Amino acid sequence: MPRFVDLRELESCLSHSEAKEIALDEPVSVELMHRLASEGRLQYFPHFPRPYFRIDHPTAWLIQGIIGTPRLRIQLFGDRRAAALERLRELIETPAPSDETTKESPCHT
Repeated sequence: MPRFVDLRELESCLSHSEAKEIALDEPVSVELMHRLASEGRLQYFPHFPRPYFRIDHPTAWLIQGIIGTPRLRIQLFGDRRAAALERLRELIETPAPSDETTKESPCHT
C-alpha cells in the first residue's frame, strides 16, 4: 500500500485549478491505477515504452502517471480542491480488499 511522501506544487495553466506532483514511497502499480480509476474514466496505454495512464474525474481531478514510477501528476478542479486531494489520498493509502482482482485491460478513446 503506497503512502504520500511529498506533495509539490506545480505551475497550473488553468484558472480555478491546482497542479501538483505526488511522490509515493513505492512505484505505481496496475492495482493502484485501477483503484484510482474507480472514480473516473481511465485511459491506459500499456503498449507505450513506459506504460502511461490518465484518469479523468468529471468534476474534481485529472491524474496522470506511469506504471512502475513513484510519482503522479494531478490537476485539481473546482471549489472543493482540498476535499478532492484528501479523497485521492484515501484512494492511494487505503489497502484494496484482499479478494479484489485486477485486470490489465487497455482502454482507448
